[in-house]
Amino acid sequence: MNTVADDIYLSKENKITRNAYIWECAFEYFISLLISDAYLSSLLSYMNISDGMIGVITALISFSFIFQLLSLVAVKKIVRVKRTVTVIHFASQLFFTTMFFLPFLSASTEMKTGLVIICTVFGYLGSRMVTALIFKWGMTSVDPHKRASYSATKEMVSLVSGTAVMLLSGYAVDLFAAKGNIEGGFIFLAVVIFAFNLLDLICLLLMKNPKGNTENTDKEPILKVVVSLFKNKAFLSITVITVLYFSAMYLTNSFMGIYKIAKEDLGFTVGEAQVINIVGMLFRFAISKPIGRFSDKTSYSTGFLVGAVMFSVCFFLNIFTSPSARWMIWVYTLLFNGAQAAMQQNVVNITFDYVKEEEFVQATSIKSAIAGGVGFLTSILGGWIVDAVQASGNSFMGIEVRGQQILSAISCILSVMLVLFMIFVMKKQKRVDEE
Repeated sequence: MNTVADDIYLSKENKITRNAYIWECAFEYFISLLISDAYLSSLLSYMNISDGMIGVITALISFSFIFQLLSLVAVKKIVRVKRTVTVIHFASQLFFTTMFFLPFLSASTEMKTGLVIICTVFGYLGSRMVTALIFKWGMTSVDPHKRASYSATKEMVSLVSGTAVMLLSGYAVDLFAAKGNIEGGFIFLAVVIFAFNLLDLICLLLMKNPKGNTENTDKEPILKVVVSLFKNKAFLSITVITVLYFSAMYLTNSFMGIYKIAKEDLGFTVGEAQVINIVGMLFRFAISKPIGRFSDKTSYSTGFLVGAVMFSVCFFLNIFTSPSARWMIWVYTLLFNGAQAAMQQNVVNITFDYVKEEEFVQATSIKSAIAGGVGFLTSILGGWIVDAVQASGNSFMGIEVRGQQILSAISCILSVMLVLFMIFVMKKQKRVDEE
């Protein structure tokens, strides 16, 4: 017999919200794919932006998590949540469309670099500002005991459909490039991004508030909530693991897109780079559901720990990825995506276990902002290392090496620290339902 709570989660309103949220995440994911990795590197290289600066611009994705601090204000000040969140999210994504028209401007490289940074910052500004609100909006329609499985399903939909998007987009861009019309490829990407933004908008409009109330009634003072969170040792531990996770990821991965396609490095075409990414995504798809079920049966922390171990291994092996052993990029990509299957969803879900539901948006915003800021700083360090190694003729202490190999070694150390912290500190923290 179903309980009253079960009936709530089985309601038509919640079913619509769950399905719409799955596809909203998918369309947002498609856009993120088309403004990152080989696509972004190809765009920035065309505008004669240096490899180091490309890495820093890529790392703005990490820095943009600081904008989630605006959620602390938004969650209190926004009255009509659905309307405001939908408008902000749609408007912010338009900056990403604009970015692919920048090569056609008659402006200096410095001016174009500045405009790319502006588009990236403002694109992520609105998106990150409402991320936690949309996440809570969608996830409160899900049975708490099935959140990891639902997250896995949501991720699998994004991965499978994202694979098709990457394959077709990569093929199309390569066709334009083969005909000596890479500019046409940029216009194609701009149009596709805009179309996905429209579909994302439709999904947000379809989502209903699970409690049948679109008004924000949370009036508890921000300072009181923040003080409460920083007195919570479990929350502080979650923040530490998020910082280590983001730092290890963005330090190296911010520079892997250009590493794949640069002729003096691994030398893959954009299409070939996307095939590599697709294979990694398929592997992530294959293990997402099992890891989701494993996390539901054990804990989000345990599921995250499994990913952290894979992270350590993937960065260790990437130390050996070089022009003479470029096949190693396949190993790195598979393990990186496998680790992400376990870590990306659990690093958010784990917050439900250790903070009160009414503090979820603030907790997610604060930890993501801190981790994003630190991740961005590590990416700046990474850009300096890559440029320094290139300036020395890709040599370090007389040994031929690429900057990305050095970054992988540092990320490996950070990942090992993350594993140890999870085992010796995080495991000892009390969950909300244990207090």
